[in-house]
Amino acid sequence: MDLNERIETRKDVQAIYYRLTGMDYPTMNYGLAWEKITEYVSNNHLLDACGKDAEYINLYLDDPTIDGAKLRCDVCIADPIVNTLKPTDEIGIRTIDGGKFIVFLLKGAYTQLTDFYKEIYTRLERGDVKPKSEPMFEKYLNDPATTPSDELLTEIWIPIE
Repeated sequence: MDLNERIETRKDVQAIYYRLTGMDYPTMNYGLAWEKITEYVSNNHLLDACGKDAEYINLYLDDPTIDGAKLRCDVCIADPIVNTLKPTDEIGIRTIDGGKFIVFLLKGAYTQLTDFYKEIYTRLERGDVKPKSEPMFEKYLNDPATTPSDELLTEIWIPIE
């Protein structure tokens, strides 16, 4: 598996989000979360308001290696327009913290993510950068509804010291 990496610094961004919880990240209902986010965007007439800078992100809040831990994932759209929005019972507004990150790019199906993460963390154990104990996220660069699965682009952003 080819691991292309880079170091990036990014600023805090505001995002709308729908929170998922469960015992295992791969089995969470991401489809439902994206439906709820899309419904909120549609109901607030934001389909055309989100600009080219909009980011589609899954923010992973907990360490999946801790046995028995209840895991949380915030499915998000980050965009400057978020500053004008109001939360609802299901959709919240949050800050995705900026900082320094190591970023990996996966080209291919989301089903490859588990193996990709194993490679990433093996590399990080041997590398010069030290991950922080802070939430990491996946950033989706194209639309799975219109992109063949082998052409999907996903960035993995891991905060580092």
